[in-house]
Amino acid sequence: MDKDIEEYVREIERIIDVEHESFPLFHKPRGKVILYLLRVFEDLCRMQVPMAIMSGSPENMDLLIHNHLDKIDMAINWAYNNCNDIDFKIDNTIDGEFYRMATKTLEHAGFYRNLCDSYILWSRDRHDVEVDKENNKVKFNLFEDDNLIDSIGLTYREQLKVSEIPLKDFEENIEEFQKINQELVNSISFDETIKYSITEAIWNSFEKISLMQIEKTFNLPDNWHFNNFTIGEFKKFWNVLLTKCLIHNIACLRSGVKGAAVESVVLIYNYEDLCELFISKTDLSNDKVESIIDFITYNYKIKNIDVVWQPIINLKEDLYAISPNLIINNSAERNLITLINKIEQASYSRLSNKKENIMISSIKSEFENELPNLQFSYQTDLPSQLPDIDMACFDSKTKALLIGEIKWLIPTDSIQEVCARDKDLSKGISQIKDIMEYLDNNLEDALERLFGSKFDDEVESIFGCVVSKNNIGSSVLDDSIPIITEKSLLKLFEKYNGNLKLINKKIRSRNYLPEWNKDFKILMEEIQYAGFKFVFPIIRLNIDNDIFIKDKNVKRNDPCPCGAINPKSQKRMKYKKCCGR
Repeated sequence: MDKDIEEYVREIERIIDVEHESFPLFHKPRGKVILYLLRVFEDLCRMQVPMAIMSGSPENMDLLIHNHLDKIDMAINWAYNNCNDIDFKIDNTIDGEFYRMATKTLEHAGFYRNLCDSYILWSRDRHDVEVDKENNKVKFNLFEDDNLIDSIGLTYREQLKVSEIPLKDFEENIEEFQKINQELVNSISFDETIKYSITEAIWNSFEKISLMQIEKTFNLPDNWHFNNFTIGEFKKFWNVLLTKCLIHNIACLRSGVKGAAVESVVLIYNYEDLCELFISKTDLSNDKVESIIDFITYNYKIKNIDVVWQPIINLKEDLYAISPNLIINNSAERNLITLINKIEQASYSRLSNKKENIMISSIKSEFENELPNLQFSYQTDLPSQLPDIDMACFDSKTKALLIGEIKWLIPTDSIQEVCARDKDLSKGISQIKDIMEYLDNNLEDALERLFGSKFDDEVESIFGCVVSKNNIGSSVLDDSIPIITEKSLLKLFEKYNGNLKLINKKIRSRNYLPEWNKDFKILMEEIQYAGFKFVFPIIRLNIDNDIFIKDKNVKRNDPCPCGAINPKSQKRMKYKKCCGR
């Protein structure tokens, strides 16, 4: 790259990095700034509900709300770095000017977050850049050779943002829920802030929704223990927190007052009352409750902390804020494990083998007894310094052998995490290469180790891959060793009835990956920030659910109204090749 261009782009980066410091909002008390940012965030999330109903697409709502989560995380980070921690009074009426400043700040936080992602991908050679100095314009592009696999890797990141709330189960109980809903609404009153009664029936009804979500999003064993609590104890705590937030969210939305009680939408507790909420609803001790509260209370001193990992925020002295949609839209188990990995490395490391054992158990339970042509082996020792063989599968019909290196990785939420997974996956690729080299020279010994001394089948083909729980990396790390998610592998076993020769062929061809222009599109977004115009690629999922108004005059060879681009030509897709197919 031209050094002049690189320096120009870096100079712009330095400008946008400090642009927010001049925002008038950050001249106000920090606690009040955060409170208003949370109020605006709640309004943004609540606005998505009617949009999702009109579109018939809860996926679109989930993705939009998760984009708001990115905004609020960045804005709160700014507030801690730029505001003074001085006393303030919590107002029970909305200050219109303060609200507008908070809204503008959140908007700019979203712009900046997107630009950070593009700069990170560019710095890691995942994006190219072109500049127009005359018009103060910077355009980021996907590299042509790698753009599809890059996009696919980022697509996995976007897919994992979609909540796993079991809507069908919820719909089955909709009549009962509506009755309870009305009971809650009838109890609403106002004494400066919203008040409502939570009867046992109301609590139990909302708790059913909470427990359904927890069942879907928590997968780790309850007895897994960290420094001061177990997964099971955290689930009890989270169930109470989620239930309370669901009730409060509905009460504000259905309050019938102007602004849907936005002045009350953020829950405010002192520490004693917050502890009592959990002690009164669970069998957790006071020490356990305090340990969990302290663990997930926002600590801005932790480098690159995210508010979804620590969603309880100390506004001042003994006052704590909880934003309901930070809880309702929170992948709680994923975020808990990420936080533990960040601040309790020793605890996280102790669980390393256990996590991969869960993956092995999942694969075992799925197909071992249903596909008699397959013979499996797990965690087999090899001599000297060679890695274990995590998984081996032999097909007696096709004489094919599959070797899998298992990697249980935390789902990615940020671009940095997507790129960071490359290091873990590269290690898996290196291990597979070592194993495959050993098999090439010592097949008889390896087969005896894998399947016992009585194994006498002929092996006609051997294939190795990395089996990952949640990630495939940000790019092709090695053409000879594919990376496949556990979910995709299990789907291939089911689809092809255990025909390992065919499964290996599909893995080699990467036939299991999300398809461009079917599962995702690449669009170009344009924003104005800090006096510059930026253009960068974004991933759009579930294109069948995209909402756009079809222009009667759009012809087959015209650019598609949805804005999708061809990743190879970097030009707008034609309507006939896109939404007009």
